[in-house]
Amino acid sequence: MLLIRNQLSRFFGVTITLLLCTCCGAASKNNDVDSANTLKEPPRLVPMSETEHNLGSSSTPQGSSAKNNADSSHDTSCDLNAPLPDGIEANLSAQELHALAQDRIIKRDTTAALPILKHAIEKSPKDAKILGDMGTALLQCGLNEEAIKYVEKAVALEPNNISLAANLAQTYQIAGRISDAVAAYRAAIKTAPNDPSLRNNLAVLLIIVKDLPGAEAAVRKALEFNPTSVNYMVNLGYILARQKRYRDAEIILKRAIKLDPKSADAFNQLGLVYAAEGRQLDASINFKKALDIKPTHTGARENINAVEEGFDFEGPWGKSKK
Repeated sequence: MLLIRNQLSRFFGVTITLLLCTCCGAASKNNDVDSANTLKEPPRLVPMSETEHNLGSSSTPQGSSAKNNADSSHDTSCDLNAPLPDGIEANLSAQELHALAQDRIIKRDTTAALPILKHAIEKSPKDAKILGDMGTALLQCGLNEEAIKYVEKAVALEPNNISLAANLAQTYQIAGRISDAVAAYRAAIKTAPNDPSLRNNLAVLLIIVKDLPGAEAAVRKALEFNPTSVNYMVNLGYILARQKRYRDAEIILKRAIKLDPKSADAFNQLGLVYAAEGRQLDASINFKKALDIKPTHTGARENINAVEEGFDFEGPWGKSKK
């Protein structure tokens, strides 16, 4: 499973949150479809193996394209031609080698994973899952374009494998090929029309390309399949607020909080809606609730600081008057 973290920082002094829900790929731990990695929009994505992440402060400006951490900035310790790690015999089967490589990918020991996967592919060149995991390992190295080639081969071998199809969409997204990622998610949805996580992830990408009506339609469809997903509700609240439909956003975010009173992201998002409406006291209360729930919530802390500094919110999607 390829899990992704999407990082942004403050936009016009505030920090916003989107949630990308995935269940795809072969190289990580199993997760429920609605397990989420915290995101902020627009993207600078990093392949991850864990299911929960604290946000960093790295960012790209609002509306910019995703940063392509391609071969020019890759991890130079990654070498497909390196010898097998000590203790691993070359006469192992492709499946045995694959299992050993998966364990190393989960531990982010990509230097060891790559030569193991190379030997596995030499033994079983048409094993789509091994090819897909080679793509994951290459992503961890920052070798995005090489990763795409392997995942594309995997999808060509198993076009109806929804995990691989979603993995390809995410790989394109990491490489900054957003239009290709949108097309890949749409193709995946045709294969698995009842998978809500695919529609939610498509919504995140449509926000990036500023198709807010399309994003709203996608996440609302996701909620039809999973009407109790707090993650999807938080994303819908953000999309509505981006369209300055603050009352609608408030309603959906309060519904999310009723379902999960421990959702720091829902409180943070609701705080941003109040801030956009000029309700600074209500905004601060909700940012502080988010921090009470999750003291490491970077977005909520930055947003509290923005309020205390007297930032004149027109919303995280508007322009500062200050």
